[in-house]
Amino acid sequence: MTPRLWDKYRNQFGLDYLTALAFVGLHVVAAMSEVLGLGIFLPIFQYVRLEGNIEALTAQEPLWRKIVDVAQMVGFPISLVSLLAIAFLLFLMRQLVMYVKTVLMFRTEQRLVRELKSKLFGQFLGAHLSVQERLAAGDIANSIATEASTAIDGLTAPLKFISACLMAAVYLTLLALLSLEMTLISGAIGGLAVIVIRRWINKTSEVSRKLTHSNQAASSYLIQRLNYPRLVRLAGTEHAEQMGIDRLFAKQAGNVIGIGMLKALTELFLEPIIIGLSCVFIYFAVNHYGWQLESLGLFVIVLLRLIPIVKTITQQWQAVLRGAGPLERVTETYVKLENAREEKGGSGEFGSLSNEIVFKDVSFSYGSGNHPALHEVSFSIPAGKLTAFVGPSGGGKSTLIDLIPRLRDPSSGSILMDGEPVSNFSLASLRAGIAYAPQSPQLFDVSVAEHIGYGRPGAERKEIEEAARIAGAEPFIQDLERGYDTLVGEGGSTLSGGQRQRLDLARALLAKAPILILDEPTSQQDADTEQAFREALIRLRKETDLTLIVVAHRFTTVAMADQIIVLRDGRIEETGTHSSLLNQDGWYAQAMRKQQDFDTEIIDDTESPELIQS
Repeated sequence: MTPRLWDKYRNQFGLDYLTALAFVGLHVVAAMSEVLGLGIFLPIFQYVRLEGNIEALTAQEPLWRKIVDVAQMVGFPISLVSLLAIAFLLFLMRQLVMYVKTVLMFRTEQRLVRELKSKLFGQFLGAHLSVQERLAAGDIANSIATEASTAIDGLTAPLKFISACLMAAVYLTLLALLSLEMTLISGAIGGLAVIVIRRWINKTSEVSRKLTHSNQAASSYLIQRLNYPRLVRLAGTEHAEQMGIDRLFAKQAGNVIGIGMLKALTELFLEPIIIGLSCVFIYFAVNHYGWQLESLGLFVIVLLRLIPIVKTITQQWQAVLRGAGPLERVTETYVKLENAREEKGGSGEFGSLSNEIVFKDVSFSYGSGNHPALHEVSFSIPAGKLTAFVGPSGGGKSTLIDLIPRLRDPSSGSILMDGEPVSNFSLASLRAGIAYAPQSPQLFDVSVAEHIGYGRPGAERKEIEEAARIAGAEPFIQDLERGYDTLVGEGGSTLSGGQRQRLDLARALLAKAPILILDEPTSQQDADTEQAFREALIRLRKETDLTLIVVAHRFTTVAMADQIIVLRDGRIEETGTHSSLLNQDGWYAQAMRKQQDFDTEIIDDTESPELIQS
């Protein structure tokens, strides 16, 4: 990782220079405190050897002349107790500084991890719908839950590496004061040890990238299968799915073990190499350089203290390489989401619809597809009325209603609300004015009341109950074990399809937005519930001034509409009321007759003696 690349990551993930410098600085202060604490043992050993004879010490050791001068200047008594007390205080200072450093880094890393996870989730929520649909849920979940923490470790690892290098430099400085020649030899010992294990250190980066990819593959696979247990069970693929996830877990575990093995090999060879070479060094120091015992003892103490520092240097460099993969992947995801962020829209505030919504020559294509989902459609939706869209599957109905709250933007043409282009309104106000109940309700694992109140924080219980009553959900809610406080399960797993749909309709009604879009509101409801829904629509039309937009396949649901628009192959084929469309004898009338004939056939077949006997 180059300094420029690290600085890019630092700026992107919010690590300020002041915190980085404080962390490194505290490391240096701690090292200096420890070195001074160790260094004072040299005069202590000399004091013990000469039995506290200050005159002999000042005569034989230049260091002691300076110690005596300083002691006399500050009025400090020289004794074994006072020297030991100074050494203890220096080590205590070192521990306090290291504590502050540890707390600072721990808090900083946790803050960065928390902020990065929050930013990734926020960027995903704010990204354009087309990008959200293309991204695998497992990749996003893995980036937020797993890779974010590892990425921040990779971001702070260079600081820890630099700090360890500076600590080593401080210790080497002390050794240089004892013997420059022997210090150079010690430095060569450490360098040789690092060269020996360099191959394992460098391989860490390669294995780290493999681990990142295996983490994402396992997360994507797992989340997809957890979302569709019914499909897996009915398809009888439990064994195949188990084998699939086992293979991914094995690859994931293999990469984790690989990183662990590289770290273990580094530790296995590093310390014996340093110890072995140090023994050779001590031999020559005693036999060829004639070092005194106290100097040799201090040198050995400092050298032994350097061993874990050298290990830390190698481990932190491995951490730098290990964090390269997650940093690259998380940054790639972050930038992709950031570049795909939805615009906030215009400065106008959408509050209500007074006249109409107008589509003027609107076309829309998905991606680079040549065949448009909508082709130059033009129509109007009057305010306060019920407009229904019908047509064969794939005709463009869902695409069309996505354009109204700007989940997608037209490839060409314009959409106006009371004469104002929708792009002039802020997205927040536009979507606040549009309530939407999809064909496949999406429910979190919350209580019934919480789901109905989703999007309306602070809604009163009576408002929630009224919305449930209008939606036809009140009867089945009252039969639940805890009524409105019953948990619905993830995706509404404890409810039937029709119950989920009615519950979600209640949520949409509670929003009290001026525009209400209902996508296939009766697709999962029985005949009685469908009749109750039609009665609810009648009440809404009589008691409110809502602009109702309904997409449906069941024509009995839309027969009461003020306007029915037939959308086929991305084009508007017919427009009118139920009775006028029947008179036109076009697609609507033909489809209506087919649906009636189909219902009649089902009734006849169900009541036929042959079917009953069989």
